[in-house]
Amino acid sequence: MSQKPRRTFTAEQKADFSDHRSVAVAIVQQSGKPISHVAQEMGLTEIIDGAK
Repeated sequence: MSQKPRRTFTAEQKADFSDHRSVAVAIVQQSGKPISHVAQEMGLTEIIDGAK
């Protein structure tokens, strides 16, 4: 199987991801919802799928 080329992210994209991550962490801590549920609600399923 051939490897996919690695994605590269701009500094702006990295900062945007960092903002989403901190918001997601706060929601998980305050609501007690599972991480995957919060990620889906925020539309971050690509990130979660890639982290498995």
